[in-house]
Parts: sequence; C-alpha cells; structure tokens
Amino acid sequence: MATKVTLLAVLVVVGYKMFSPPPVQPPLPHERRKYGKEDNVDWIAGKQWLLVSSQIIVAFPAACEAVVLILRDHRGPVSGFVLSHLVYCDREYAYRLKMSSIFLAGWSAAVAGGLFRMHCYRVLGPQYTFQRAIIDGHQLITTGPYAIVRHPAYAGFNVYMLGTLIALLAGPGSWVTECGVLGSSTLGRFVVGAWVLCAFHFMVMAFCRCAGEDEVLRKEFGDKWVRWSQRTPARLLPGIY
Repeated sequence: MATKVTLLAVLVVVGYKMFSPPPVQPPLPHERRKYGKEDNVDWIAGKQWLLVSSQIIVAFPAACEAVVLILRDHRGPVSGFVLSHLVYCDREYAYRLKMSSIFLAGWSAAVAGGLFRMHCYRVLGPQYTFQRAIIDGHQLITTGPYAIVRHPAYAGFNVYMLGTLIALLAGPGSWVTECGVLGSSTLGRFVVGAWVLCAFHFMVMAFCRCAGEDEVLRKEFGDKWVRWSQRTPARLLPGIY
C-alpha cells in the first residue's frame, strides 16, 4: 500500500509542476504579437485561477486513490465519513485497490514524460513560456531534446497525460475502476469525465500548436529554421509526426 501511495504522490507532484507557470517574466504584448490571436492555452495561461483549476483536476483521481489507500484500514468517524464520499459501493471494495502492471506502465510513461518536459524548461530557460511568444533576443534552440523532435515539451506533456490516463483508468486495482466511481456516483462520473476531457483537450491543443509555432519560427529564423527542420523532421513523434 505504501509503495502505491508514494507513486501516486509522485504523479501528483509531477502534474503540479507541469501546470505551474515557468518562473520567468510573462511575455510582453509586443512579444506575443507575431502569433496573432491567442489560442485556448494562451487564454488559460493568462488566468491564474484556470491554471490552479487544471492542477486540481489533473491531481484529483490520483489524490482520491491515495486517500482511500491510506484510510481503508482505519476505523473511525473521520475515515468513515471520507470513505463514504469516495467509495460508492461496499467499503470492502476499497481493498481491491492494488498495484498492477498496467498502473506501473502508465505511471512510468507519465513520470518519464513529465521529467522530459521539465528538462525542456531548463534547456529553453527564459524563452519557455506558456503563452506563445518571440521574446526580445529570442534564440532558436536546436540541441538537446530539440535535436530529437522540434516540440519536445509538447511531446513530454502528451506522454504524461496519456500515461496518467492509462495508470488511473485502464487497469484493475484503481479507485476509478474498483470503487463504483463510474457506476454509482453522478458526481464521480462528472469529475472523471471532466478530468478526461481536460486531458484530451490539452493533448489536442499541443498537436494543434505545432504547425503554427513552426510557421512563426520559420519566418523569424529563415534558413536556420529550415536547416533545423531538415535535421529534425519530426514535430512530436520521430518517424510518425
């Protein structure tokens, strides 16, 4: 039990870091102008409460599972009250939560994707912002993860989100599949549905952003971008996209 709680906590922390704004000065209006109209991610990035809401939504299922694992062996009014709002069937079903090979595979992918994305933060430095921009003194980064694919931060993000979905939804032994969340709770179905929609929305937006960013960078850096795109033809997935 303790091992899975620890792994779930790591998943939550990585997700929190993924949705935390970079510790740099937000781009100025003139630096964002070359991208034209802001997209959904630009809009969300400009609203702190939406970023916090995204962090909560992404962390919620893993946090619920960890709480059930911690409290299922405790008998008392507090644990009984909490579990009555998290286990929507017989309390004994809480003991069906366990480690599984599917959970470990999804967890490993999610953490690897999150760490890869955070590495991109460090490589880009002050150029890494949630809002698309060509900042003053912008340089075209073509080394490190940017020598593998042209948009590695988005690739890492999508791997994290997909891995999280697999870890917490796809296999046996999870809170969602074992505790009646989808079968007996309207609130549970709503929360999980919102979580899945949020995950897929950001994954789709990552794909959609690639072409627009490539076009702006091509115009900004000309032949340097062309040579880079020839050396690194993949946007997100080598040999596929």
